Amino acid sequence: MSLARIRRLLADAGARRFSADHPLWELASPWWPFWRRAHRFESLRVEILQAASTIPGSMHLVVDENPQAFDVGGYWAHAHARTFRVPHDCDLTALNERVLEAGDWTLYAGHEALDPETIPDLFRAGPDPFATFALAHAVPLVVQAFHDNDPWRLWVDEVDAPQEAAA
Repeated sequence: MSLARIRRLLADAGARRFSADHPLWELASPWWPFWRRAHRFESLRVEILQAASTIPGSMHLVVDENPQAFDVGGYWAHAHARTFRVPHDCDLTALNERVLEAGDWTLYAGHEALDPETIPDLFRAGPDPFATFALAHAVPLVVQAFHDNDPWRLWVDEVDAPQEAAA
């Protein structure tokens, strides 16, 4: 139910779907800092990461520096160029605050690490190329952050994996 939980979190947070044909979302920080939603925004991001960590397969993070250097817990196995397997014992709050805050990263769920050069940029590519990529590689979730970590753009498959639905 991880993907369903992520979709529910996005909808509850006021994230917008930016494609009528594909499950693509944009989550931007509230522009008015005094809204109740603004106070909860960073914890919402951590909740999304927590739900993502329960998706069957591995989570991979494409980032310029090894997250292990930022004391976020776990052993970060190098999986591909600039790509690290997110360990299950990683402190997701610390990851959000110390690594992801820099922006310009991609996190995805999948059974294998992908060449980061093949992953389309959700901020530059249109929805169709991204949908083609996600479906071809059986990637149920992709989260990309803009260069300053706001907004996040997400591909959240609309069909939960059978093992996930049973959980």
